[in-house]
Amino acid sequence: MDLLPFELQHLIFTLVDRSDVPNLRLACKTFANVGLDYLLPEVEITFTRKSFDHLAEIVKHPILSQRVTSLFYHIDVLREHHDKDEWMRAIGDKLSFGINTVNNWMHPRPTFDAPKRDWRLYRRNRAKAHSPEWIYTKKQLAVGYATYKKLWSEQHHLRQQDFGSAEIVVMVSQLPNLKHITLSNPLDATPKENNTVGDTFKDTLLAAHGDENYEHHRGVPQLLSLFRGIHCATADIKLESLNTGLISWKILQEGDQNLQMMKDIL
Repeated sequence: MDLLPFELQHLIFTLVDRSDVPNLRLACKTFANVGLDYLLPEVEITFTRKSFDHLAEIVKHPILSQRVTSLFYHIDVLREHHDKDEWMRAIGDKLSFGINTVNNWMHPRPTFDAPKRDWRLYRRNRAKAHSPEWIYTKKQLAVGYATYKKLWSEQHHLRQQDFGSAEIVVMVSQLPNLKHITLSNPLDATPKENNTVGDTFKDTLLAAHGDENYEHHRGVPQLLSLFRGIHCATADIKLESLNTGLISWKILQEGDQNLQMMKDIL
């Protein structure tokens, strides 16, 4: 492998799926070094404590932090449900939305002159289909609620800390080769090939939503924290692309200083 031309070594990595890069780097010392350029060109983070800690480990690494050129920030947050019953109702609403079409095909609505027995069967089947207890086991529901409480508590804590802005500023400022930033929320039409958000929240049995219901409108504090991190970087970071998705117009109320900062880094 060491005798391969430098260009061919890089060509091999461009033809390999990103998930296979770590295994290919184990082939030899040369591939281990070349593979660093393809290991973390893009970093995805979600609005969770675990994801923030993962990014912190990357920026501490003397080599990996130099390789990151793109940052994809998912700002999805869980809605608050005050107790398990409310959480269960939310799951029921989600099930109703997702299975109505299938349910109508499997259990068509009886005609108005159908026997009462057909109507009872129809109502019973619909009630079962919309019930979390019918779809999930007791263990799944117990794990789901515990996971939901843990993740919601983490996100609530981050929101109280200005959406983790202080941490983001420090971490982004240590990515000197950052060129591309994407901010994503559930209303965007920019799905990732790998379901990062789905994997993060799947055990809660619920989908995460944007932060439009909170005092800080959708995406504004998260985007400003990214801008401040670039602005505070010791290296002269200039973004080549910025995709904010569906961000709140409230960003325009952030004052001339912040607007000038945005212009300076683009």
